[in-house]
Amino acid sequence: MKGLKAKLNDRIEILWNKKIYKSTVQDINHEELTINIPVAELGYLPAAVGEVLNIIHFQEDGEVYQYSEAIKARKNEGKLAYLIINYPNRALKVQRRDYVR
Repeated sequence: MKGLKAKLNDRIEILWNKKIYKSTVQDINHEELTINIPVAELGYLPAAVGEVLNIIHFQEDGEVYQYSEAIKARKNEGKLAYLIINYPNRALKVQRRDYVR
């Protein structure tokens, strides 16, 4: 993919039932992204495997991308929980203005 270049600790926001859940990228390979379980207002994202998430991805260089991907799997390591999603094939760059009049 030409535009999106995910890196560790990139911020992610997920829109779910009119709430915004926040997460970060924890692991990357060519086919998958592993993210923390998204959290909003002290609650975890109640999505199941197979459900499609609308994701806004903030890169450290300031670029913002939007895409939709399904939850591929859930993973637990000790007390930490993660979601695994497919690496996006299509991501739309979101235009952000640096200067507002």
